[in-house]
Amino acid sequence: MRKTKFTTLAGIFGWLLTFLATLLFIYVAARVAKRPSSPTMAELIWFVISVLFEGVGLMLLIIWLEII
Repeated sequence: MRKTKFTTLAGIFGWLLTFLATLLFIYVAARVAKRPSSPTMAELIWFVISVLFEGVGLMLLIIWLEII
C-alpha cells in the first residue's frame, strides 16, 4: 500500500489518541488509588473508555506502521 493523506492522519491521530488515553488511564488510576474505598461506577466507566480509546489508537498506529 502507498502512503496517503489518510494513512498520515491515521498515524497522527493514532499517536495522539494513544497518548491521551494513557494519560486518562493514569489519572483515573491515581484518583482511585488515593481512596481506600472501591472505585465508583463513573470511575469504572472512565477506565473502560480509556481502554477502548487505547485500542482504537493502537489500531490506527498499526495501519500507519504497515504503510511505512
